[in-house]
Amino acid sequence: MEIKENESMSAIKLEVKNKNRSKLTNAPEIEIEQVYLQSTTTGLHIYISCAVQSSPEARVTWNKDGQNIVLSGSDLYSESVDGDTHNLFLLTVTNESFGDYSCKAENIFGMSRKSTHVSVQGCWSTHH
Repeated sequence: MEIKENESMSAIKLEVKNKNRSKLTNAPEIEIEQVYLQSTTTGLHIYISCAVQSSPEARVTWNKDGQNIVLSGSDLYSESVDGDTHNLFLLTVTNESFGDYSCKAENIFGMSRKSTHVSVQGCWSTHH
């Protein structure tokens, strides 16, 4: 750009301030639990609930025994999202359903993963 004599340039500085700066840089934090529902008519139902707190919003994915769970078109799993809570439903419960499940939440500031072990006994443990 060429500046001619008697011309001047001016610059505009725009500052964006956020009163709650911590909300802009929040890596995901996860709480996980699993729920067993026993019905006399339809049998055992299991779902895993993963509450994710993050800003900006995190992308949530699920794994079973270290393998990515593909939800699209699955007869084994479905997912529902209610606000910050992501629920993985095991649509049919067989011996193959049992194992280690993990919920992974990731945004531009970081990643968090929590796991839980689903077993036939109905008791469960949660770990990082």
